[in-house]
Amino acid sequence: MKRLLVVLVAIFFANAAGQGIAQERKHYLPKISKEQFQLKQRLARGKKDGTLNQEEYEKAKAALEAIQTQKKAALADGIATPEERAELEKMVVNANQEMKTMRTN
Repeated sequence: MKRLLVVLVAIFFANAAGQGIAQERKHYLPKISKEQFQLKQRLARGKKDGTLNQEEYEKAKAALEAIQTQKKAALADGIATPEERAELEKMVVNANQEMKTMRTN
């Protein structure tokens, strides 16, 4: 009987720890953060090498700020829902496409 109780308690704590780890992963958006970082680098390179004029630079910078604002709002409650993640990913893709178009025109 004691073994059964110990096993059940161990299973309960292992499950609780596993759920805690799974929830921690939802608190951080690594894909979005990585793409944000890459976009910031491209923005800086475009400004430095002259492929972006001032107007294009400001537009791209505003898009990055909007992504950051949306990201903060998504993580305000501690967990980003799938819908919030999808919206952020869509914003990043759009910003990426716009920046590519601006740098190559």
